[in-house]
Amino acid sequence: MMTNWIYCALPSYRRSALSLAVMMFMLPALAQTVIEAPSSEKQAESLASKNPAQKNSAQNDAKDRDFDALIENNKVLANDGNTYAQNNLGLSYRFGYAVARDDKEAFKWFSMAVQAGVVEAMNSLAVMYELGEGTAQNLPVAIQWYEKAAKADYPVAQFNLGRLYTKGLGVAQSNELARAWYLKAAKQSYAPAQYNLSVLSGQDKNVIESVSWLILAAPQSVPEAQFNLAQRYAKGTGVEKNPVDSFQWLQKHAEGGLVW
Repeated sequence: MMTNWIYCALPSYRRSALSLAVMMFMLPALAQTVIEAPSSEKQAESLASKNPAQKNSAQNDAKDRDFDALIENNKVLANDGNTYAQNNLGLSYRFGYAVARDDKEAFKWFSMAVQAGVVEAMNSLAVMYELGEGTAQNLPVAIQWYEKAAKADYPVAQFNLGRLYTKGLGVAQSNELARAWYLKAAKQSYAPAQYNLSVLSGQDKNVIESVSWLILAAPQSVPEAQFNLAQRYAKGTGVEKNPVDSFQWLQKHAEGGLVW
């Protein structure tokens, strides 16, 4: 009776957190697995900040945007040798931004942009070679472009190289080399790399280090990190047990559209 009274006297969010903590504690431990998908979406954000025309367009209301004019303007600039316009067109065709998705067209524009040393385009080209999209699959060539961009200190490519070494895709499997590349990207606050470092640290039984990487990755909307951090707080694994924090991180995870 006393326990029930204490529970009912708690604020509603704390009751929810307490219930969640009980449920999380009853769940089997989640086996953390690395993020395996090639990463390239971050490039759209970085290019928007470098291209004033695209940035200004992005600030306008969607109804007022003239996407056709923007694409045509980028084509004019790209054909005149503007490397950022070439990369923007590659992104547009790669992800279907304002145009129908066309991997071959994306590959063409990325191939032009890399000749001028645009590291974002190098990573995109590597992804397309890795997946065989817009061109024949060719892992050795993909690795060459990942390495070129990674050595230019582009964190997305550094993450992608780490991912290949983690899984042994086109290279000899090596957690040591994977960790080295993830660390380079993580130092630039690239969240997927921080999460994968958490996974590798957990595999090495370094619980405290694993949690420290989760704490860095979770606020950057990495759903795997949010869920795992919620579970750590619920069970007190590597961190002080805190049902309220557990509830809040699981809630953020759910708001991202994923159901645990």
